[in-house]
Amino acid sequence: MKKLIIGILIGVIVGGAATFLLFVGVPRASTTPGVPIRPPDDTTTAGAAQIVLRQDFFNQVLGTIFRDMNHPAFPLAGGGKPEGSSDGAQYAIFQEAPKCDGKITILPEGSGVKTGLNFEKNRIAAPLAFSGNYDSPFGCLQFTGWAQADLELRYDAGQHAVFGRII
Repeated sequence: MKKLIIGILIGVIVGGAATFLLFVGVPRASTTPGVPIRPPDDTTTAGAAQIVLRQDFFNQVLGTIFRDMNHPAFPLAGGGKPEGSSDGAQYAIFQEAPKCDGKITILPEGSGVKTGLNFEKNRIAAPLAFSGNYDSPFGCLQFTGWAQADLELRYDAGQHAVFGRII
């Protein structure tokens, strides 16, 4: 009976959070400084330079990162176990305990999506394939999937800086 009540409470909490995020959305931080960067017009001033970097350049850089370096990984908040701790599970001698480091790892390809950058309609879109794990009270939860990220670049003339925001 105790497990049923705990299961119902967790279901209500997770369901309420999912409903909130679905209908209200993820809370956003304060506005990014500056104005959105626009394509150059025909009235360029003297001393101005235009640098063109095509999406193939960035996709080749990503390919090199995936081929020659470790895949990018980011820690999840509260994930993973401290060094030397035990999850309480007993494993047979031929089984290894699942690695549960609480990280999300960007993959070159997965879930039917290839990670890369697409320049379309004055936007930078990035489909990202990922996998990861999270240490929960129910054990190590493994997950895979993909996400669509959009990058917005803004220029602040007062600070002489370009800011990027992933939407």
